[in-house]
Order: sequence, then C-alpha cells, then structure tokens
Amino acid sequence: MLPKHISREKILRNCPPELVYQVVTDYAAYPRLFAEFKEALIRERIGSRLRVEFVVQIVLKTHVVVDVNHDSAALSTRWTFVGSDIVKQCEGGWKVIASGDDSRLRFTSHMSVAGMIPSLMVNKISRFKACRTPVVIKIPVLTISPMRRKQPLS
Repeated sequence: MLPKHISREKILRNCPPELVYQVVTDYAAYPRLFAEFKEALIRERIGSRLRVEFVVQIVLKTHVVVDVNHDSAALSTRWTFVGSDIVKQCEGGWKVIASGDDSRLRFTSHMSVAGMIPSLMVNKISRFKACRTPVVIKIPVLTISPMRRKQPLS
C-alpha cells in the first residue's frame, strides 16, 4: 500500500490549550476516547520520550509501538514508529495552538500498512485516521470533567 499522509485541524472553543495537551498526552485514556483503541500501555519513559504500545482494532486487531517525544513548552508531540505486526510505518504528532479563549488542535499522521490488504480495509483505516481522530475530543467532556494526569511529564 502507498503511504497515507493525513493532516487535520480542529478548533476547540473555550478550551485552554494546556488542558487539550493534557488530554492528548494521556495515552492510558485513549481506549475511553477512541473506540478503536483497545489498550494503551506505556512501556518505557526516558525524559520527555515515552515508548507506548497501542492495541488497535479498526478491521483487524494489531499492536503498534511508537516512541512519543513530548515538548510541553510548545504543547506538541511527535511520534516515530518502533514496530507492529501489520503497520509498516507510522509517524505523526499533535500540536496545540492557543487562539484567544480557544485552542487549535492539529493532528498529522503518515502511515502505511503491510501486505496485500483489500481496499475496503484500507479505506476504513484512512477514514478512521482522517475523520475520527481529531474530532473525537469533544469540548463538553473536556470542560465539565477534564482528565487529570497523575504525574506530569518532565
């Protein structure tokens, strides 16, 4: 499959950028935020880098391991691919930008999937990455009951 590059941006009204950043970096909460994420396990933490293993089921269940570098001053993350049983490449990140009382949440992803995968599955994966990921984070959930990180990342 040819690699897919996706870039999306969403304006989150009346939502502080620090709160948005806190939510997108709370990997343990991903199974509650995204229906396709079944598990998220932090395997290693070294400074501002985390090695995270996700169990994802879009069509097939797969494990994806990425190294996520956090820049809390810039409210951004960048992840690089470590390994997977189906995914061949996965890079991207989140960027939160203050815009008055609002926040702009930018998501980028570049991925490719191994082997001969029917176009129906490829289309479903592309729709998930392009449409659901940045839109799932809803303002009422964030403003009424924001998730709190137990330990701040350094």
